[in-house]
Amino acid sequence: MQWALSNLLAAADRDIHEVHIIRLNSKAWNDFTAALNEPMGLRLNELLERDPIWT
Repeated sequence: MQWALSNLLAAADRDIHEVHIIRLNSKAWNDFTAALNEPMGLRLNELLERDPIWT
């Protein structure tokens, strides 16, 4: 049981790690950072100002 749990946890950790890491080449990184530096659009600002539906 301990062996199975240990291996399942290791596999889950590996899967989560792969999902959270994004690898970009230089051009993609420059495009990404340029997009982050742009001002947010009106619709995004409106969305962020709304009260959450779960409260």
